[in-house]
Amino acid sequence: MKKLIAILLAAVMMVFSAAVSAADDTAPKDAVGMSLAGLSAYDVFGNPVDDSVFSRAAVTVINYWAVWCGPCLAEMPDFVTLDQYYGATPEADVQIIGVVYYIEPEEIPEAQDIITQNGYNWTNLVANDQLIEIAATYDPQGIFVPQTLIVDRNGVIRAHWGGRFTNYSELYGFVSGWLEVIAEDYPVIIPGDANGDGTVDSTDALMVLRMALMILPVSNFEAADINGNGEVDSADALMILRLSLGLPQ
Repeated sequence: MKKLIAILLAAVMMVFSAAVSAADDTAPKDAVGMSLAGLSAYDVFGNPVDDSVFSRAAVTVINYWAVWCGPCLAEMPDFVTLDQYYGATPEADVQIIGVVYYIEPEEIPEAQDIITQNGYNWTNLVANDQLIEIAATYDPQGIFVPQTLIVDRNGVIRAHWGGRFTNYSELYGFVSGWLEVIAEDYPVIIPGDANGDGTVDSTDALMVLRMALMILPVSNFEAADINGNGEVDSADALMILRLSLGLPQ
C-alpha cells in the first residue's frame, strides 16, 4: 500500500510539474533588454525610417496597434493628448512612434485614413519582421495588440506594457516615470553649461578658461568643449562668453 501511495504521489507531482512548465511557456513575457538597433522600416506612407530615429529623443514611446483592434483605437485619444503635451514641452524630450500591425495589405490604406482623420501626428511604421519579433515576446500564442514599449536613445527597450491603458493618467504615469529613470542614465547636456546649473553664463566661461589654463581639472567635457574640437581651450571659453552675452558666434 505504501508503495502504491508513493507511486501515486510521484505521478501527481509529475503532472503538477508539467502543468507549471506549460504555464510558464505560455505566460506573458516582455521584450525588456532587447534592442531595435539596425531597425530598417517604412512608415505607412512609404517613407524609410531607420534606427537613427531613436537618437532624436531621450524616450521613444512605441505603440503597436491595428485598424481592427477596438482597445487600440479606444486608447488613441490619450496618445494624442500625450503627443500634444510633449510637443508643447520639447525640453522633456519624448517622442511617439506607432507600429501598425496588419493581416491583410488593404489594412494599410485604412490605417492611413485613420491617422489622417484623427490627427495622429507621429510616425506610424508598418510592422516588419523585426518589429513583429519584438511584439511576439509578449504572447507566445500570437501577436497581441495593443502593446507599448519605452525605448531609450540607444534603441534599447526599457519597458514593455501589454494591453490598453485605462485612461490618460495611467499612460502619462507610465511614460513620465520612465522618463525620470532614463534621464538619470542619459542626462541632458547643454552646450556651454560647464558647471551644470542649467544655464549658460559668464561663470561657465570663467570655469572653462580656468580648465584651459589647467587651474582646474577638466570636467563636464561634452558641455565645456563647445566648439567640438576634442579639447577644452580658451576658444571654448570665448565662445561660451559670447553665447552668454547673446552675441553671434
